[in-house]
Amino acid sequence: MVGLYMLHQIKTKIPEIASDLNGIYRDDGLIKMRNTSGRFRENITKKLHSLFRSHGLKITVAGTGPQANYLNVTLNLSDKTYQPYSKPNDSSIYINARSNHPPRVLKNIPESVQRRIQDISSSKDIFDKSKQGYEKKLGESGYNKTLQYKDDTTS
Repeated sequence: MVGLYMLHQIKTKIPEIASDLNGIYRDDGLIKMRNTSGRFRENITKKLHSLFRSHGLKITVAGTGPQANYLNVTLNLSDKTYQPYSKPNDSSIYINARSNHPPRVLKNIPESVQRRIQDISSSKDIFDKSKQGYEKKLGESGYNKTLQYKDDTTS
């Protein structure tokens, strides 16, 4: 609810970016500004800081290029691609394959990881370049799975 309220506040109090792409999910936000001049960006940054501060919130404004890391995806607006993103200190682990979870749950973990990586990869090439880290983490949890891109047209 706070995110929706803050999006409304941004559109109301900073009309210069009201028509730009804006989104907030929990504590992550993304704004794609059409006017990218340095002075305009600096002015908008000051307004955003002021707006959030007036509600007792703090924000960090980062990135001035056509690429942004948002949640678990890197978005590239120049070439319209997207790919999996993990924070540098990410220490994701998966349920161990030898745990006492129901077999159906254990069987679906590698499939779910594969599907998630594919969903956030804009192409097979990007999927193939991104999958190694996920395969390694699955292996550390006892899964022997080679992740494969599945062409949607064959299903």
